[in-house]
Amino acid sequence: LMRGKCEALRAGVHLSMLYPGACFGGLAVLDVSRTRTATVVTRCPCALRALKRDSLREVLKSYPEEEEKLRKKVDVYSQSRRNAYDAIAQAGASQGGFSEVFIYHLLDKMQTRLFLANQVILEENKRAEIVVVMLLGMAEIEQSGVTIARVSAPAIFGERGLLSPETCSTATVRSAGLSECMVLSLSSPAVPLMRQQFWDDVQVLSKMLETKFSMNRQKLESRHGVSAAVQSSSTFLRHCSPAFISRVSAYFEKVIYLKGQTLVSQGQSTAFGVIVSQGSGQVEVDGLAVARIMPGEFLGEFEMLGFPSKAVATVRALGTMLTFHIDRGAFQKLLEAFPKDKQKLEKLMNKRLEVAEKLQLNGEAGAKLIFNSHAMANLLSFRTQTMMEAGQPQPQGPKATRPLGLFSRRMPGGDR
Repeated sequence: LMRGKCEALRAGVHLSMLYPGACFGGLAVLDVSRTRTATVVTRCPCALRALKRDSLREVLKSYPEEEEKLRKKVDVYSQSRRNAYDAIAQAGASQGGFSEVFIYHLLDKMQTRLFLANQVILEENKRAEIVVVMLLGMAEIEQSGVTIARVSAPAIFGERGLLSPETCSTATVRSAGLSECMVLSLSSPAVPLMRQQFWDDVQVLSKMLETKFSMNRQKLESRHGVSAAVQSSSTFLRHCSPAFISRVSAYFEKVIYLKGQTLVSQGQSTAFGVIVSQGSGQVEVDGLAVARIMPGEFLGEFEMLGFPSKAVATVRALGTMLTFHIDRGAFQKLLEAFPKDKQKLEKLMNKRLEVAEKLQLNGEAGAKLIFNSHAMANLLSFRTQTMMEAGQPQPQGPKATRPLGLFSRRMPGGDR
C-alpha cells in the first residue's frame, strides 16, 4: 500500500487498518496458500503496487541469499499445512483413509487460529461452529464440568459438524495453553458442497466418528507429562472474561521470524502486540543482552492499552520464532466493547507501573525493564558494578521510570 488506507475484515468483522507501507497477500505470492484469509477494502482513494509470483521468482534469481531466507519462511508457514494434512490423513487411516483431493480441498478452506490458555474451543451441548485441527498444544476434554481427558496435538475436534450442520458438541474442549490450530467454519458455503462432492470421504468420516465415540478417551497424557512450554501463557490476558478471550483470539495473525530478525526495536513504538508460540528471543538494552523471551509471553501490553510508551529494549530472534500478532487499533476497539476487561487490564498495568517506580532504576542498561527476579537481580548487579568501576555515586531516592511493553518469565506463584 503506497498511499491511502484500507481495512482488513474477516467474515465482516474488523481485523485491522492498513496504512502506507503495509503489505498483504504474502502467503499467496509465496505459494503457501492461494485462499485469501481476509477481505481488504479501500477506505479512501489508494495507490497500490502488486507483485506477481512469477515476477518474485525472477527477481530472486539475482538474490540467492534473500531466496534462501524466503524459502525458510515458506517452510515454516507450510509446516502447519503439512501437519494438518498428516493429522487428517492419520485420523481416517483406520477406516480406509481419506482421498488426497478431499484433504487438500478441506485445507484450502481452513485458516490458522491461535487459542489462548483456558479458552473454550467447543462447548458441550452447544452447536459446533468450527472443525478444529490442533497442530501445537494440548486440550482438556470436559463432560458435565469434569475433565475426563487431556489430548495433545495433533488432534481433530468438531468434525461431526461436517456430517450434520445442526450437531451439538458432546463435550467441552478447552485449550490447556497456547494452541495453534487450523479451523474450518461450518457456516462456509463450501461445507454442504463437500458433502455432495466427496461422498466416499464422508462415509470414511462417519465410520471414524463411530470408532472415536466408542472410546472413552484418546491420546491421554498425565498432567505431570505436560511440557512447561505448553503450560506457560501470558498473565496479561489470563483473568479476562471467556467472551473477551474468545473474541480477541480471532484477531491474532501468524508471523514468522528467522534467526537474528528483530521483533521490537528499542526507542520505537509498535502498532501491534505479540504472543510467542515457539522459539525464544533475546532482550537487549543499548546492545546489552539482559534477558530472554520464551514461549507463552506477550510483548507490547502497555502499547495495546494505549499507554504512551516506546519500547525500551530490542527483542531479537535467537532462532526461528513462531509468533502471533494482534493489531493495536483492533485490540483497543475490542476493549471498548468489554469495559470490565479493559478495567482489569488497566489495573494490572498500573500495578506494574507502581512496581517499576519502586525499583528506582533509571537510564542505565536494563533500567526500565520489568522482568523476573533472576533477570532483575542481574540487571541491578551489572548497574551497580558499572557505576562503581566508573567512580560514579549510586543514585538515591525515587527515580522516574518508563514501562517496557513486555515482560519475562513467570515466577513461582504467578508473581513478576
